[in-house]
Amino acid sequence: MTFEQYSIIQPKDLLDTKLGQSGDEAKRNAVNIMINTFNVFSDWVVTEIVQGETPKDRAARLSYWIGVSKELKALKNYDSMMAINAAMNKSSINRLAKSWEKVPPKDMRLFEEFSVFCLDCDGSFSLTNMILQLLLHSNENYKSLRGALKSIAPPCIPFLGMYKTDLLFIEVFFGGVMPFC
Repeated sequence: MTFEQYSIIQPKDLLDTKLGQSGDEAKRNAVNIMINTFNVFSDWVVTEIVQGETPKDRAARLSYWIGVSKELKALKNYDSMMAINAAMNKSSINRLAKSWEKVPPKDMRLFEEFSVFCLDCDGSFSLTNMILQLLLHSNENYKSLRGALKSIAPPCIPFLGMYKTDLLFIEVFFGGVMPFC
């Protein structure tokens, strides 16, 4: 599903997604559809984890999603991998200290490795959150993710939020005028 959504995005769609855009036009925009899918998937991962009845059960669910992240990385689906990492960085998951303690060390190491890609991700994806992150902290502007994308052979599904951050930066700081054109 993610690939199908990603493959219909045209360069114009990225440029047409405005800060605060709403209404029918925003719902039809391929970028907004992909952003919505990212958010729904991330929220679903959170729901699946917190539905565990005991810390041990929740730890098993955390390990499961860490394993899914590993497979997504192998498939070069960075968008869905980031959605899982975003879910795991939400406060409702972060505060599960007893559950995190029961996650096996090998899974914790894997999670920490994947979290490097998600330094800018606070658990949700919205243009408002992006502008706040951009102004307050950029955490090296997705340096690890950009390096990974440069080193792999296509096809892949990149994390769309990284490109939206770049375009938002141009819109906010340069008034939408591409300084290099």
